[in-house]
This record gives sequence, structure tokens and C-alpha cells, in this order.
Amino acid sequence: MQNPNIAQQANQEENINGNWLDYADTSWYDDNKEKAEFIISEPIQLAGLSKLVNTGTVFNNKTIKLINDLDMNGHIWTPIASADNN
Repeated sequence: MQNPNIAQQANQEENINGNWLDYADTSWYDDNKEKAEFIISEPIQLAGLSKLVNTGTVFNNKTIKLINDLDMNGHIWTPIASADNN
């Protein structure tokens, strides 16, 4: 008998469709770079934050508020920042 957790993980992996970076929305930042506070309410916006930070955009002295629980299933997630760009 197959472990149910392994079967569930396999089913989830079959449903993955690309990377969140392929769907990233950075317009919330691009159109308002001078703002001190940004609101993220959609998964594509969080993916946009990941894309921006991982390509060198710095958010020093900025506040980013996540105002919804986001379902990030369905695509591969790229972490925001790394040891090389934190």
C-alpha cells in the first residue's frame, strides 16, 4: 500500500504548471516606485515581489503588507531573496 502522503504529493506535482515567476505582476510597484507602502493581495503580486527582489530591486525603508491568505499551489515557488541577494 502506498503512503497517502506520497500519493498526495505526486498528485500535487502533476498539477504544477510552470513557475510563479512566469505569472508575476510587478505593476503594483512599477507604477508607484516612490511610495513607502505597498499592498499585496493576489498571488501574482507576491510572485512579482519575488521577481523584483531576486533581480535586484531593493525595498529599504519600504513596507509591504500582505492583506490576504494566498493560495500559492499550482506553480513552483521561487523564494524571495537568497543568501546572495537578501
